[in-house]
Amino acid sequence: MIQLDFEKHLLPHLDPNLLSESQVLFKAIVHLFKGPSKLFRPKLLLATHASFAEPGKLAYQSALALECIHTFSLVHDDLPDMDDADERRHIPSVHKAYGNAQAILAGDALFNLGFDILAHADGTPEQCLKMIQVVSRAIGHKGMTLGQSLDIQNPNSKDDLLACYRLKTGALIESSCLLGAICAEVDDPDTLALIQNMGEHIGIYFQIEDDLFDYTQSLTGKTQQPNSANLVHHIGIEACQKLIHKHQTQAFEYIDQLPNPEPLHQLTNHYLERQC
Repeated sequence: MIQLDFEKHLLPHLDPNLLSESQVLFKAIVHLFKGPSKLFRPKLLLATHASFAEPGKLAYQSALALECIHTFSLVHDDLPDMDDADERRHIPSVHKAYGNAQAILAGDALFNLGFDILAHADGTPEQCLKMIQVVSRAIGHKGMTLGQSLDIQNPNSKDDLLACYRLKTGALIESSCLLGAICAEVDDPDTLALIQNMGEHIGIYFQIEDDLFDYTQSLTGKTQQPNSANLVHHIGIEACQKLIHKHQTQAFEYIDQLPNPEPLHQLTNHYLERQC
């Protein structure tokens, strides 16, 4: 399975000034990097890349960019006007450690840092531009941001929750798969469409697994809110497990069409087994 250690594999591609600066903003930016993380999205990028070729420097730079952008979303998601979470990754959330204003600014900086890394990565101009396009669409007003908006409106049905999941969680997971392929110089439209469909199904069952994990006493380190949206509350454990199996099967049908499906099989099976 893809092995990924943040300090060993991703940190070397981060601006060293971020780690040495004493300003509060810089401390807030790197705060969540210190907590334990599944790094699922960067691993998914690398596993997709490994389905075509051995990941190189560009893939690791892109994985870091993706983790910065994902972390930005977590920092803002934890804010009092959003999920109001006191902890993330077993440590105080950024707004608890540095205050609401600094957390907002740290999230803004992480967002821009991710795109800065992509813009200056070691790919061709076409690759870098394509990756920026993919991620910006995934997190914008038709993707993750819309999903966040739906989430804070308290979706209260199966269909509403699944629509929210496709955007809030699934869009960035889809882009993780697409970035892995783009880094591997995949440009065939049919292959990219296949990978996007694969990512959509992985994103849905990943989120439902997360719901199951949270329902059965989560160890993710994030404060659980009693009224937070969770599909298990609406359709029960057995129905959630059936949905997971459905989307897993569909994802694997796409994975099996790739030149080397083994890295993605290993990664996705690992997270299913852990119920993460």
